[in-house]
Amino acid sequence: MPNTTGLTENLIFSAQSVIRNEERARKALAKGVTEGMVVDSYLLRPVLIAQATAVPWRKVAARIEQAGAVEALRSVREECMEFLTERSETQSTCAITNESDRLARDAARDFLRTIRSMRVDAQA
Repeated sequence: MPNTTGLTENLIFSAQSVIRNEERARKALAKGVTEGMVVDSYLLRPVLIAQATAVPWRKVAARIEQAGAVEALRSVREECMEFLTERSETQSTCAITNESDRLARDAARDFLRTIRSMRVDAQA
């Protein structure tokens, strides 16, 4: 039976860090909008990136409470793999939709690389 205490702490710390980055990006967007900055891709992009990055980590954090660290990690890893291998890229007429989809794919790949580099793969 693997030691899940260290795994749990490691995953929660990583999730909290990513979620804080998302919150900072959202606050910066809100500040920019209220200060009259032009709403363009340069203002939106950091939020889109942070939001996409946070998705798998939010899932892990929520599932740790319900199912434990190993199962949370396994299920989110499986979802990321399915997302990357089973779905085609978005081909919308909306550039923002296409970019959001691309960023979600990048975030899923980054999540998988991160958990592999944390050496938690073997435990889940």
